[in-house]
Amino acid sequence: LVGAADGSAWAVVDPGPDDEVHLDRLVASAPGPIRWILATLTPHFDTASVSECVRRRQRGSAERPLLALSFDDGQWDNLAYAAPILAEFGVPATFYLPTDFIGSDDLLWHDCAAFAWRNSSLSTQQRASLPGIRDHGAAPSDAYGFLRALKAASPEQRSEAIASLQSSGTGEPAPPWARLMSWNEARALRTAGHEIGSH
Repeated sequence: LVGAADGSAWAVVDPGPDDEVHLDRLVASAPGPIRWILATLTPHFDTASVSECVRRRQRGSAERPLLALSFDDGQWDNLAYAAPILAEFGVPATFYLPTDFIGSDDLLWHDCAAFAWRNSSLSTQQRASLPGIRDHGAAPSDAYGFLRALKAASPEQRSEAIASLQSSGTGEPAPPWARLMSWNEARALRTAGHEIGSH
């Protein structure tokens, strides 16, 4: 898993100069970090998909240490920015897709929440009184705190809190890189030699 220091996965985006990233600690805001990781590690590891690494490990057929890269959530940024770098290094990866959302116009709830937080005009006190937030600890001071509180809320409270933030916001749409891949785009990854799994 290519990820942040806390073990969370990175998105791989290449935002324009005016784009704000909604979850900056979880985003490699340019393809550079992925290229650096691959350039640094691939000379010392055999790279394969997650399932192929498991098979080689079980068979005891790995002559060198194994490296598997995985990308979660199926956002378009994986296809647009990560896949070309993987091709450049000849590295297969595993892409875990949330099958209910692939091919739809819906964003995953945590992206909806983070973009709503970024665009909202509500004060900190108003945000703290949102459904599902007021009952779950301290008032969130950033999008990460908001997401932590929403994870403890019921699905209904979560939806209501996100809708409240969205209605108080700028109405700015999510950037194109945040959308989910289509099934044809997922097939293109498979055709390119990558593994597709369910997330």
